[in-house]
Amino acid sequence: MAVMLESGLEVALIVLFALALMPLLRQQSAAVRHWVLAAALVCAALAPALHAIVPTWRLPIALPPPTLAADVSVPSSSDAVAVREDRRHARPARGVVLGIGQETLLRVAATLWTIWILGAVFGVAVLLVGLAQLARLGRAARPLTRGPWVEHAHEIGRAYRLNRPVTLLQSDHPMLLVTWGVLRPRILLPAGAAEWEQERARLVLSHELAHVRRRDWLVQLAAELLRALYWFNPLLWIACRRLRAEGEQACDDAVLASGVEGSRYATQLVQIARELHQRTWLPAPSIARTSNLERRIKAMLDTRVNRRPISRQGCAAALLAVLAVAVPVTGLAVAQAVFATVTGSIVDVTDGAVPDVTLVLTNVATKARNEVRSDRTGRYEFVGLPAGEYLLEASAPGFAALHGRLTLDGQSVNRNLKLQVGSLRETISVRANPARPETQVSAPPDFRALSEARRQRAAQRCNTRMEAGTPIGGDIRPPRKLYDVRPVYPASALSAGAEGSVVLEGVIGTDGTIDDVKVVSTPHPDLAAAAVDAVRQWQFDATLLNCVAIPVKLGITVDFARER
Repeated sequence: MAVMLESGLEVALIVLFALALMPLLRQQSAAVRHWVLAAALVCAALAPALHAIVPTWRLPIALPPPTLAADVSVPSSSDAVAVREDRRHARPARGVVLGIGQETLLRVAATLWTIWILGAVFGVAVLLVGLAQLARLGRAARPLTRGPWVEHAHEIGRAYRLNRPVTLLQSDHPMLLVTWGVLRPRILLPAGAAEWEQERARLVLSHELAHVRRRDWLVQLAAELLRALYWFNPLLWIACRRLRAEGEQACDDAVLASGVEGSRYATQLVQIARELHQRTWLPAPSIARTSNLERRIKAMLDTRVNRRPISRQGCAAALLAVLAVAVPVTGLAVAQAVFATVTGSIVDVTDGAVPDVTLVLTNVATKARNEVRSDRTGRYEFVGLPAGEYLLEASAPGFAALHGRLTLDGQSVNRNLKLQVGSLRETISVRANPARPETQVSAPPDFRALSEARRQRAAQRCNTRMEAGTPIGGDIRPPRKLYDVRPVYPASALSAGAEGSVVLEGVIGTDGTIDDVKVVSTPHPDLAAAAVDAVRQWQFDATLLNCVAIPVKLGITVDFARER
């Protein structure tokens, strides 16, 4: 749908330019105005093809991959256990789930696309029916090989320097007079044409053979087809109607330029239009067309009207003028009207696909929020995104959130994301009474064998899930604390009146022991030493991701306070 809207905008701008030139060209001949309109319609029809050769009006900036940083705010160990239980009973991944605004936009776009398709099919069908009627009339008519009509046609054809043979057809229909064909042009005469006087016959043939020389049928057919495809554009209806009117007047000018008196030609034209009032629409030009008849009569009687045919140099100049507008319009429309699609896959650190991840793209300028979820194979897709700066966020239970930026300029983007396992956080409160100092607990037993046994049992039960040939990951089993040691309030800190929060960071290794304990902040060195000493004695079983033991970060806050 975006492509059709983009093409429709380009067509509208090009045709609008040609229509705006018509008042400025009123002193020029109808042939000039007709050629300008024809050139504009041709450029409008070729606008989609020009995308391959016309440079777009974008800044040449290469887009680097988005910088993604993990958010340290993740569930605690107890929350992680709850998350594991929830995931066990969660429903299957739902695939791509669009936000409400985006889903509504797509429904509207699908409806408009259907309406456009139906209108285009109807318009093309009407055109095909008209062409079928012309073919049927041509088969039913009798070719004329001799007589006054044939002699007049040969004489006028030589005067027009026609190098193509024209077939005259005698129809049984009393009111049909049309001309069609390019390589083998045909003129269909009404049933009573044999009884017409010589002057009328010459005028009719002069007009219809002017259509043949100018190839008006091909131009009109192309314009009708373009209007059928872009039927929703009122500018095309106006342009097609004006194109037919200027074509008829240009042929009238060709007749008058041969020496025919304007008043006599106008009289004959009125009589022909009265006698051959065609009620059947056919995609072919005709002298008997009654639309714009009054305008044509006034032009015939006005001796000041410019009737000169357009030269080859004039054709080239008009075409270049239209192209000078069509080319930048095409490039500008490409840069401004297209929408981008952002796709990709989401995996964990073991390269397993993570389903049901919530992804949010927020437009920095408009604050428009687009939300999707990854499907069962970890794939996600945002569609219909206008150009601009976006904030990207991806989150899933048990994983650290990802944040980044994307710059979209109308081109589709593929971004594969890797989620890191979130860190655990634990808070401990230590209260102490100076009158009853605590003592340190002895060293804990070794639970490494128990942790390793659990990991092995989990690995034996683990069967890698596959979805469309993709290994499915995202199965986090948080660690359980097997041995807990509470920090002891140091007597030195009590006597010094020290209290406050000690913040530590550590890593639960694959064997469940605490490694790399670091002090982030502390109100007193003795408080930090007591907290570190207790934390180092903790024992966990292994953290499992897809049945594989992995290290996980642990954040500890120990609040030391004196009893009041």
